[in-house]
Amino acid sequence: MAIYNKLVRDKIPEIIKSNNKKYEIKELSFTEYKQSLKDKLLEEVYELLEADKEELVNEIADVYEVLSAIIKAYDLDEQEIKKVQKNKADKRGAFENKIQLISVNDLDNSEAKTDININFINDLEYFLQKNISKKASSLDRDKDLLKQVFFALAKDNPLWLSLKLPVEWGGLGVSDEIFFTSKMVMAKYSGALAFLQAQHQTAVGMLSKSDNEVMQQKYLPDIAKGLSFCGVAFSHLRRWQNPPLRAFVDGEGYRLTGDIFWITGFHVFEHFVVGAVLEDGRELYAIAPFANLNKDGGKIIINKSMKLGAMEATNTVSATMERWYIHPHNIIKINPPQTIVIDSEKKVLNNSAFNLGCVEGSLSLIKENAGKLQLQSVFYNYEKLVTEFENLKENILVEVKKPSKTIQQKLILRAKAINLAFRCTQGAIITSKGSANLHNNTAQRLYKEALVYSISGQTIPILEKSFEMIKFSNF
Repeated sequence: MAIYNKLVRDKIPEIIKSNNKKYEIKELSFTEYKQSLKDKLLEEVYELLEADKEELVNEIADVYEVLSAIIKAYDLDEQEIKKVQKNKADKRGAFENKIQLISVNDLDNSEAKTDININFINDLEYFLQKNISKKASSLDRDKDLLKQVFFALAKDNPLWLSLKLPVEWGGLGVSDEIFFTSKMVMAKYSGALAFLQAQHQTAVGMLSKSDNEVMQQKYLPDIAKGLSFCGVAFSHLRRWQNPPLRAFVDGEGYRLTGDIFWITGFHVFEHFVVGAVLEDGRELYAIAPFANLNKDGGKIIINKSMKLGAMEATNTVSATMERWYIHPHNIIKINPPQTIVIDSEKKVLNNSAFNLGCVEGSLSLIKENAGKLQLQSVFYNYEKLVTEFENLKENILVEVKKPSKTIQQKLILRAKAINLAFRCTQGAIITSKGSANLHNNTAQRLYKEALVYSISGQTIPILEKSFEMIKFSNF
């Protein structure tokens, strides 16, 4: 029995019956009918794209038929459509001169920074395509290779790792939108590299906003040159009711005692930004060496690398601090109690860049697989996923550029990004067929990375909303 679940021409049931076959149909509601017409148009367009010269007339006729039905269903004026078509041709031309637009160079000085940012993103993607794409699966598991590639990235262009560093300190000082886009591009090619560099970029952003100029002079010049790198360790501050790492006043500085659950980049980063809770509930952020040390009556104990299900090469560890002394010169800032909780709400979309990058990488693989499979249904559903991705990306980028949505609206966008990443990576696995089970298969890597991105920067509201979104899945 063949299953179709699609809109068909009015006489198809009679034709099926005349061929001595049974069929099952249903009458669509008007809302369902209008949506089915759009789906049908996409189906017919794909058939047109695949048609040879002899089939073109028939396929164009099918497209015309669906367009006529859409015009009627939406009660549109065909003469008005032709009038608009003519006006557009008069103002903007038709498609008779076979012109392909290659690029546009805006000479307005006010747009110069935008042009630089676009070129920067293009250069970054070129580097990733050339140096990373074929190594991505190995980068997830091989610590030495990931470290080598990370340093190569810094050597090729230190600015790629100094995006949020202000220009006066030697960085690019890019906008939130460009920073988001760069993370998305990174995640498209390698989850491990994207995650590792994001830790460093976060630390650099915090150091550059500090009021401690002595600390900035000590660390930022080398960071700008790609000679020094820094991780972060403060997600545990969200456990403010029972802080695992506490800070106690000791003269002009502080002593840190307790546990750190996650620090990424051991043997890559020389330092890390650590967060601890003071006795009055305020949050202390400081910079500390990322090494096993026993100094000034205090200790830093780095535990063994964690065995992770994905991105194990990032060399993520836990650590313990025993009365580790923080000199005033190494203090980044002290925030009011529970600031991290408030900031997490404001920045709920930040990690969506990783989800979207994972989606884009998966869609590229699905497209490649579709070309091999030559199945119309795969092309059709691939295009629907692309449309969903482009719409979601646009909505998120608009919000990143000019925040205006409520917390709940942002949570929905974040949950949609997580959900779409899982669906697209699953699509990549399915269309890769049996090869998806191979250790180095790209689809398998992308699926594992989607897992990591679903819980990166997770808060309880994100957990609840992303879990709720499962029931809306297309699968």
